[in-house]
Amino acid sequence: MMVIPAIDVLEGRVVRLAQGDFERVTDFGDDPVEIARRYEAAGARALHLVSLNGARDGSDSLVALVSKVTKATGLQVQAGGGVRDRVRFEAALTAGCTRVVVGSVAARDPDEVGGWITRYGADAVVVALDVRIDADGMPRPATDGWKRAGDADLWELLDVYAGTGLMHLLCTDIGRDGTGVGPNVALYSEILRRYPRYMLQASGGVASTVDLDTLRACGVPAVVCGRALLHGDIDAVEAFA
Repeated sequence: MMVIPAIDVLEGRVVRLAQGDFERVTDFGDDPVEIARRYEAAGARALHLVSLNGARDGSDSLVALVSKVTKATGLQVQAGGGVRDRVRFEAALTAGCTRVVVGSVAARDPDEVGGWITRYGADAVVVALDVRIDADGMPRPATDGWKRAGDADLWELLDVYAGTGLMHLLCTDIGRDGTGVGPNVALYSEILRRYPRYMLQASGGVASTVDLDTLRACGVPAVVCGRALLHGDIDAVEAFA
């Protein structure tokens, strides 16, 4: 299982949000490039990079951020935040993204994103579906920096994407993200059961090497980890080995 460190950037600073709440921010410093270099030195091969300004309000801040990191490191960068049309998708690729992460548009318009998969190749696209679990236990994707709920539930969307050639799926349980309460193992196990061909990236709630071992035992191919690595609760060298 690959452990992919996450760097979320808001107003130029590395931060983590609790449960997607922009009012609950933990600040980890003002140099995302330095943190990326630190992860690379510890053995990371890839990086998950997010412009939270782009995710929240659609600002065009991702390209400059990606360019800085890709010029300073040899990491494979998957990046997103504000990528809501083909022009910005192409700009992110040109800036050096190995894979472009698409979230809000992926939840709202799977036909459009399916066209990108066909045009640019399945390995160039990560569909990121950030879900809230409703009162009936149904995972429902959120959009626009987690401020709005989408119309379809997770399974309806993934059924559509099953016909697009999608390869890389990132799923975050918003209720656990940034909390350290542990990952939603039941959710990821169900995704793998229903859609075994996806290269699933699990995200949200990972707090320890025990959590990593649990996800590995479930057959999760990759996990995106933010706060626990930044805090040092998970040893980076051990995680990336």
